[in-house]
Amino acid sequence: MNYEARIERERQFHNERFASEDDGRQGQLKYYDAIWLCFKKFRAAIAERTKGSVALEYGCGYGQSVIELAEKGAKQSSGIDISDAAIAQGQEHANELGLKNVFLTAGNAEKTPYEDASFDLVYGSGILHHLDLDRSCAEIYRIMKPGGEAIFIEPLGHNPIINLYRKLTPNARTEDEHPLRHRDFKIFSKYFEVDPRFFGLTSLSIAAFPRKAFFYNPLLETTTAIDRLLLKAPGIRWGAWYVLLILKRPNN
Repeated sequence: MNYEARIERERQFHNERFASEDDGRQGQLKYYDAIWLCFKKFRAAIAERTKGSVALEYGCGYGQSVIELAEKGAKQSSGIDISDAAIAQGQEHANELGLKNVFLTAGNAEKTPYEDASFDLVYGSGILHHLDLDRSCAEIYRIMKPGGEAIFIEPLGHNPIINLYRKLTPNARTEDEHPLRHRDFKIFSKYFEVDPRFFGLTSLSIAAFPRKAFFYNPLLETTTAIDRLLLKAPGIRWGAWYVLLILKRPNN
């Protein structure tokens, strides 16, 4: 695989996506109800580490989360994204808000412009599976301070039903992205102390019902509770849709 060609394909795809009013994923938003708890815990984990931190979002898009962290007490809030179109709009918005501690950069997350040991916190949503995992983990390790943490939520690639859906909707994603598999966790462990938490199994059944159904929320809560039990089992958890990753760089 040609490295430069892959990076350019990602840049073009995401520039087109951010330029469009409909990025082709609007019809899929309902499925994310199934992993509401994953997103809740992701946001809570970031919030716990925000105050006084020097933070970086991988795959920041327009930088909404970067701006939010800056407003909630981050000492410095930065973001990097492959889409120069998104970064330009995001930085303009930050400037309009008068935020002096927001810094957005268009660039390659596998080879960033940041100094060694720059960040207390690195985070991102659905970004690592677009990257060369070994390159990106090595880069995150390099720019993270000893004892710092990285928090990511990423899709997994073992559930055959989800994989079939991916094959049927190729235009919703780039040709180079690769949902994480069991073997990828050996790469995380090479650099970090890894705490994975799994979400989205029986809760995915919610997609079969309209949101306005009277039983929708009770069913979602029930299946989420079932998942919390089932996904503790090593043999079952790899069938989950998403994983919340808390990665800690050792102090040495």
